[in-house]
Amino acid sequence: MAEATRRVLELVDAEFLSRVPIRQDRQRIAEFRQVHSDFAIVDVHPDQLEPVQRLPHTDPVAVFGLVDLNRDVRGGTLFFEQVAESADGTRHAGYFTGDSPDYQLRGRIAAQFNTLVIYPGFIPHSAEIEGEWIRGEARFASPRLTQRFAFVA
Repeated sequence: MAEATRRVLELVDAEFLSRVPIRQDRQRIAEFRQVHSDFAIVDVHPDQLEPVQRLPHTDPVAVFGLVDLNRDVRGGTLFFEQVAESADGTRHAGYFTGDSPDYQLRGRIAAQFNTLVIYPGFIPHSAEIEGEWIRGEARFASPRLTQRFAFVA
């Protein structure tokens, strides 16, 4: 595991640090030293979301990664630009999957089983949760499952 962690950290350093003005405490990040990993499950019915869950979010780290662990399609990751300061999750129903007066869709990474995707965590994004699976029993029998990676300087 230590060798895999070292290689992923080298990849992130090589691909992100030279291209993205990533800063921590107003200083440019020289390298990522750690990667923290956990798992996330999406199984909440769209009607049961809290207002904050109805909007794109940013991550507390500069670089973030995901591995899709579903063989059935459960959605990729969507990236947005916030175009208004008044973003309010109470105006949006269900999971956020497209344009609104507050956010415009700017990119998408399709889900692909057992594939690591790495992206800047400071860009507003959301999981692409849509389809009948999230409204029925499939959300419990086969929820969206991802392994998450937070890269820490």
